[in-house]
Parts: sequence; structure tokens; C-alpha cells
Amino acid sequence: MLYYSTNRHTSPVSLEEAVAKGLADDRGLFMPERIPTLPAEFFDRIDTLSFQEIARTVADAFFGQDVEANALHRIVDDTLAFDVPLVHVCDNIYSLELYHGPTLAFKDVGARFMSRLLAYFIRQRGQQRPVHVLVATSGDTGSAVANGFLGVEGIHVHVLYPKGLVSPIQECQFTTLGRNITAIEVDGTFDDCQRMVKAAFLDPELHHRLCLTSANSINVARFLPQSFYYFHAYAQLKRLSPRQAGNLVVCVPSGNFGNLTAGLFACRMGLPVKRFIAANNRNDVFLEYLRTGTYRPRPSVPTIANAMDVGDPSNFARIRMRPSAPTSAEHAIPTNRLPMPSAPASTPPAICSTRTGRAATRRWQTALLPAKRAFSWKRRIPPNSATPCSASLAAPCPSPRACKPSCKAPSKACPCETTSRN
Repeated sequence: MLYYSTNRHTSPVSLEEAVAKGLADDRGLFMPERIPTLPAEFFDRIDTLSFQEIARTVADAFFGQDVEANALHRIVDDTLAFDVPLVHVCDNIYSLELYHGPTLAFKDVGARFMSRLLAYFIRQRGQQRPVHVLVATSGDTGSAVANGFLGVEGIHVHVLYPKGLVSPIQECQFTTLGRNITAIEVDGTFDDCQRMVKAAFLDPELHHRLCLTSANSINVARFLPQSFYYFHAYAQLKRLSPRQAGNLVVCVPSGNFGNLTAGLFACRMGLPVKRFIAANNRNDVFLEYLRTGTYRPRPSVPTIANAMDVGDPSNFARIRMRPSAPTSAEHAIPTNRLPMPSAPASTPPAICSTRTGRAATRRWQTALLPAKRAFSWKRRIPPNSATPCSASLAAPCPSPRACKPSCKAPSKACPCETTSRN
């Protein structure tokens, strides 16, 4: 399968080149030319499959054309050396525990997969020069990448992290390993670290001399494998409660939006998710975009949820892209004003702004329900809240404490039926 740039100004490349480069020559992010749809039989029997069996099927759909089957399955099995259990919290609320990996971070899945895939390509090429992996981190990415690549022959990792803005435990996880891991403290924010990484990729001389790539979620080999555990979550829910599995809403804490993007890809592959909740903290540029239709990146604000402190999420470029390869006649949008796409023939759930109640139908065939603060489990979304908000919202909301002041949706379908906390 070929991978094209979200900026659409370079020719599509192979998986190997996309993984090796990390970032396209035109500063865009790589996207697969198509998102394969998994057969209905897979979802019919998904609750009988193990985590590894599910992940092999998903990996085959994306990487099967570029990686020999037995090698790909070994990479998957080696990556998923730990479980990701779905735990019942209360009522119809479940938690997918993504902290059972070696660094207690959900990114262990993507980082371990990428390290093994990159090592596979290096062995296939017989490359003698070491590959240098640059990664910017606000905490958990650095830990997961450092651990995932530790001791991998032919690869050296450089972790850039903001001074004083990473938890002490996470800082110890990637500054004390040695061997092929080097940590670099930056006097700035995560966005500064990310800009430095991107600038290094766009320096032709530096890129050639050091053979650079990235292990942030800008790399397709880092974020795509994160879709594995969305399928696994659905399989577990189907075993625990088949009725609730048909009414699945997923809440994702969002920083650089790699995890959310992986969930959207899983949905496009056929995973029956009704909607996604993109939970932001004070760094809520995505919420502002849903309200206004204009994307305005800004410097990140430090919070206690440091892994979510991103003011210019890279994967936003992937979220707004159509999930198919562009034609030669298509061009990048020249301004930061993004058009709201029209509804397709079969109207999916809508994206609802919690301030205006305005609906915008997306090509992703799912909806992103934003939450301005971290999601609270105290109030659950009503079963019929997935109803598109494109209908007339003339009646005032009778539950003002749960809503934004200007929301006029009936309480049963109120898109603001979440609580928030600082």
C-alpha cells in the first residue's frame, strides 16, 4: 500500500519509506491511500478471538502487502506481550486499562510495534548505518519509545522533553536507560520540542547524515497499531454485554490526537462505534475548532495532565483529511479556515458544538463529542444522545446546569450532557 502526504504536494511512498521518513518532504503527515474495511464475519466472531489474533487481522489489512506474513505476526505477538483488559466501572461505564505495558502508558503498543517494524526493514535492507529516532515528549511518549526501542540493534533514540514539565517518574523512565537511548532536556514547552523535531526532518543535510525518523504519532507505524486495542475493547465488551456492544461510545483523552485518530481509523474499518468523545484540558484548540470552524493553534498551557498539554496537535491534519488518496487535481487548503463538509448519502451522527448546537456531518461516519475539561464519569450520555443535532433546536434546554448557556437542545438529546472539572 502507498502512503500520501496530508499536504498533497509530494508523490506517494511505500510503507518502508513512510516509516523511515516519519514526515513527508512537504511537511505533511503520511496517510494510507485507502482504509481497508474488515469483513462482517470478523466482527461476528471477534469475541472468540484473542488480542493477538485480532491484532494480526488488523495488521494484515494495513501492512500485509509490505511485510512478510510470518514476520508481521511475530512483530504483533512480540508487541502485545501484555493484556489490555476492559473493566466494568458502574452501570454502562467501562474502562479500557491501557497501563499494563512496561511503562504504564497506552503508547507502549504503538512504540513497541514501530521499533520492531523499523528493525525488520533495517534487516531487510542490510543497512549498516544506524537509524536515529527523534521523538518529542510531554511525558508518556518518551517513556514508551525509550523502552520499546531499548537495545534494538541499529537504532539510536533521542528524546526531547520540556524542562520541568514532565512527571518525575516519566523523566526517570527515559533518562536513566543509557545504551541506545539519549535524553535531551529543552528549556521550553512540548510544542517547542515538536517544532525542533519537525525542523530536523526538514533539514536535508541533517536528515541524510543521520538517517532520521520519528517515533511520535506523526509516524504511521506508531499510531496505526493503536487501533488494535479498540477492536480488542469491542471484543471484550461483546463478551461481557452483547447488548451494550451495539451502543458503543468511546471517550479518549486527547493531546496530539494520535490515539483518537487510531480510533477513527478503526471505525472506518468497520468497528461499530456510535461516536467518540475527544476530551481536552485547557489546551482546547480542537474544541474551539468544533465551535467556530477555524483552527487556531496556540502555545500549550501547563496542566496537571501534562501528556495532554499540546497546543498544536499534529494529528489534526489526519482527522480533517478524507480517508482516500487525493487526485492530482486536489490541492491543500490554503488557509486555516476549514470548510464543513456536506452530509453523505447515509447521514452519520453529527459533530455538535456544545456552545452553538450547530451540527456538521463528517466523512468519518462517526461523531466527535468534545468536552472542554476532562470527562467525568458522574453523568453518562443518554442512549439517544447519538441522534444527529441537525433537527430544529427551538425548545430551551430544561437542564441548564448540565449545558452551555446557549444550548437549546431538548434534555434527552442534549449534546452537552457531560460534566467537567478543572
